[in-house]
Amino acid sequence: MLPIFLALCVILFFWMTWWYFIARFFRRTDIVDMVWWLSYGLIALMLFVFFSPSSLALLPLTFVLLWSLRLVSHIIVRLIRHNEDARYAAFRISWWQYFFLKSYLYIFLLQWFFIAIISLPLLFLFTTSISLTPLFIIGAMLWIVWFLCEYFADRQMNEFRANKNNAGKIIQSWLWKYSRHPNYFGELVMWWSLWIMSVQSSMSIVGILSPLLLSYIIIFITGIPMLEASLAKRKWFEAYKKSTSILIPLPRKK
Repeated sequence: MLPIFLALCVILFFWMTWWYFIARFFRRTDIVDMVWWLSYGLIALMLFVFFSPSSLALLPLTFVLLWSLRLVSHIIVRLIRHNEDARYAAFRISWWQYFFLKSYLYIFLLQWFFIAIISLPLLFLFTTSISLTPLFIIGAMLWIVWFLCEYFADRQMNEFRANKNNAGKIIQSWLWKYSRHPNYFGELVMWWSLWIMSVQSSMSIVGILSPLLLSYIIIFITGIPMLEASLAKRKWFEAYKKSTSILIPLPRKK
């Protein structure tokens, strides 16, 4: 198991370095967002093809590929239609003459580390013999439910943004009525579900580092904090914030 993980880390290092030079060529550091989602799908496919001893692994493979392809296609559309994401444009200005070095270290190589750790459940799912345990079934059911919830939450958000009458407004319907970030909650539940599916032995418990790290990143670093900061300037946000759960869908407070 350890040799496979180390080999995966080496491959990911060259993979992220390759995309760093592509990003430099196109002057689009936000390409890394696409690479983030793409990497997990390719890792799952590679591990399944070369190492999986169980046909049951086809189910989590399908899960990861569906999730990866959906989000990659979304990012590609964004890259085509819009200029470089404001976050990365701000880095380009603030890092100035050190931008190329810092973007490699703090964006591409940092994501290399994160991807390697978050991929741990995939390592256990696709390199060991898994069986249809109660935990596997529970994890699969949770994944399906929250994949659909994330999909429809994103779709509703896209439709809301496409309506020019909603400019400057905050979506507060369907799942967005009960959580300010239902798509992030779905994302976390799906990765916790993959870990639950991968728990087949005492050794696979270490895979919990994956959903723990992703939860920390989304809740405390790049996900919710950055989005909340951008929403804070909008009208009615404070009222929405007081009445609606930040992450876990809950009944609204009066």
